[in-house]
Amino acid sequence: MTRFYWLIAFLSITAVNAGPPLNDECATAITLPYPGTTAFTTFNATNSVAYGCTMSRDIWYVLPGVPALSTVTISMCAAQGGTANFDTKLGLYRSCSTLSSSLGCNDDSCGQRSSITYTQTVTSDLYVQLGGYSNSAGGNGILGVSYQVPPSLTVLTPNQYDILYRGSQYYITWTSSLDSTALLTIQLYKSNVLQTTITNAAPNVGSYLWNLNSSYPFDYYSSYYSFSLRLFVTSNSSQAAVAPFKSFSIIRPTLSLSLGYSSGVYKSVPVTLTWSYTGSDSSTISIGLFLTYSSALILMLAPSVNVKDGATGFQVTIPDSSNITTYSYYQFKACFINDPGQCATAGNIYLQPAPIPGTPYALRVSQVTSSTALLFWTAPSSSTSFPITEYFLSLNGAGGDFIPANPTSFLLMGLLSSTTYNVTVQAGNSYRLSPQSSGLIFTTLEGMSPPGSPTGLSCDNIGTRSLVLSWTAPNQNGGAAVSGYQVTATPVSGGPGLSPPTVGTLLLLVSPLMPGTAYSLQVAAQNSVGLSLGSAPLVCTTVASIPDPPTGLRILTLSAIDVMLIWDAPVIDGGFEVSNYRLRFRADSDSNFDFVLTQSVSTNYQLYGLEPSTQYFVTVSAQNSVGFSVESPFVIFTTARPFVPVSSSSSSSSSSSSSSSTGSSSITSTSSTGQSAQTDNQDHASSISAGQVVGAMFGAALVSGILIAAAFIIYIKWDTLRMKAMGLVNQTPAYAKVGINAPQLELSEDEPGIVNA
Repeated sequence: MTRFYWLIAFLSITAVNAGPPLNDECATAITLPYPGTTAFTTFNATNSVAYGCTMSRDIWYVLPGVPALSTVTISMCAAQGGTANFDTKLGLYRSCSTLSSSLGCNDDSCGQRSSITYTQTVTSDLYVQLGGYSNSAGGNGILGVSYQVPPSLTVLTPNQYDILYRGSQYYITWTSSLDSTALLTIQLYKSNVLQTTITNAAPNVGSYLWNLNSSYPFDYYSSYYSFSLRLFVTSNSSQAAVAPFKSFSIIRPTLSLSLGYSSGVYKSVPVTLTWSYTGSDSSTISIGLFLTYSSALILMLAPSVNVKDGATGFQVTIPDSSNITTYSYYQFKACFINDPGQCATAGNIYLQPAPIPGTPYALRVSQVTSSTALLFWTAPSSSTSFPITEYFLSLNGAGGDFIPANPTSFLLMGLLSSTTYNVTVQAGNSYRLSPQSSGLIFTTLEGMSPPGSPTGLSCDNIGTRSLVLSWTAPNQNGGAAVSGYQVTATPVSGGPGLSPPTVGTLLLLVSPLMPGTAYSLQVAAQNSVGLSLGSAPLVCTTVASIPDPPTGLRILTLSAIDVMLIWDAPVIDGGFEVSNYRLRFRADSDSNFDFVLTQSVSTNYQLYGLEPSTQYFVTVSAQNSVGFSVESPFVIFTTARPFVPVSSSSSSSSSSSSSSSTGSSSITSTSSTGQSAQTDNQDHASSISAGQVVGAMFGAALVSGILIAAAFIIYIKWDTLRMKAMGLVNQTPAYAKVGINAPQLELSEDEPGIVNA
């Protein structure tokens, strides 16, 4: 016991006499790993000079190179893995030369233990002072340091030496570790001097569309590269990202405009402009008409044109408007819309009136009948630049027809007998018509002719497959009573039309028509001479309807568990394309029908998951955007019986049983022992077989049942795979279909609409 006391005394004296720790002063601070924990003791530490955070028996640590924007927590609290057995105090400093001002000082944060959390503003070392409160004798503990990585914010574009053009749009892009809900401020610098704030509310989504309009400064030469961008979190400008060495240029776009030719410019005649440019391909320009040597806009010809269109030529047309005077000099001017000070001009053009062709002359008529006349005329002279493309004929000053330029003749038809006509002709080029020619007067011959055309066509009572067409009798009957009317109905989209028999009334029920179809309807009048020209066509559209029912529902393949059904599409789709088919089916033992939508326009479908040896009823209907058609006639089919293989165990069991019996019989007949022995043996054998036979029979039945069930499952799987391998994609398990309480149908073999398959 005496020796033990001497040992304690020796250790105590040793502890008391030990010198101060190595990190007793700031200059000898020990590196503190972060994040991590470090054990410490302040026994034998001396008191430092009264710095920004005063404490007793203090020791020193340093956190080297803590990055800007990162957050560190130095703590003796449990959250950072720290602890201490005395009343502690912590101080934090930028360097040993700035100890008079601490970055943080804490006494009690968790009980009597200390903790400091600090966010760096610049990258630097951080010095930690750890000691006791007041005149603490010191103690032991663990100092924990946690570290949060600073957020990253890096500008990607514009990139180094990019050239940006005013009047265009560009995407500013960046990468960031900040939360996506943060809002960013984007600033433009020129030669490191702030020029403007582009936005202070850009969502942190990695890109911002920058409209670089004419309000922004620019470089006079593209090689200056004096601009850069600075991005930072709007609520904290210290969380910034400047793109070092990613200087770029902003310059003004240029434009050079020219005419496609140097000849005169005419009203109503397109003029081709071409231009070259420097700038973004996404820029737009406006093109206007100005008086030469004047800044006054006369007419905006094209308010917005993509700048790329000038490479192949862009056409503008000066309208034939009275406020634009001819025989004056004009110029075209094009300007960038987003930088309107950047313009180009072309011209001094001499504007001339729209070219007017000469007037046809020398009208003459021949082969005049009671209803026709052949008209001739002589073509006027015309410019090769603006050739005559058509003629316009007018009878008695009312309306007329445009006809091709060649030949210079036309057969007038449908004229009335004994009637005087005054015909004129005008020549036309692509832009203007000439004045009317002198009128030519002639009179048709006496006699009868076909009647005039009916007028005033109208459609009423329009249905899905019919409509009522009415009209007004012609003004002229051609000298003979109108005996009837011929109606034609032709689908606008093409295809065979309908021509009902001639009728003697002024209306007709036109039928049968296709649902949802536009028809061009015309009526011609008939007298004893012949048919008139057809009336002006009238277009009427029948009402769309449900499609006709599918036809030819039949069985393609049938097994114990599935059936492949095929059918023919409806002949008439109701005016809208068939988009779907619906199958309704039920087993003979079910009272309700199930249904399935094929979700396809294919005319085949596989139902599987059916019950073997079961009779089913099935029908199909088609669907368009109006609704479902009437159902097809029912088809009745019965699934096949399942395949049941013969059990080898059953055969083996039977053979064993036969062998046992034979053996038993054979043993009994060859025994040479006494009668009592035979009797005892036979009684014993009888008692054994009575119990074992029952067990053997039960075991054989169980094994056979298992083998039969396994064989049936294998057959079902094999048959399902076989059907899928046929390439039939429309497959839906019957048990997955939605059951509906369809009206119960009394189905019998003699019921109309039921077909046995």
